Amino acid sequence: MEKVVELRKRTIDILEKTKKDITKYAEERKKVNQYFVDSLQVDNLKEWEEFLITFEKLVKGD
Repeated sequence: MEKVVELRKRTIDILEKTKKDITKYAEERKKVNQYFVDSLQVDNLKEWEEFLITFEKLVKGD
């Protein structure tokens, strides 16, 4: 459960960081948001974390 809380916090952080560039990161925001929603029903923590790491690197690169 602790991992879910961590990933949710990181997801919220990345969505906040990219809210000014909604169109630029539209696909990534949509996908990471879907992981967030699905986490209530599906065990997708590994995939979610891997995508989140990729998305965070993408944002840092800009």
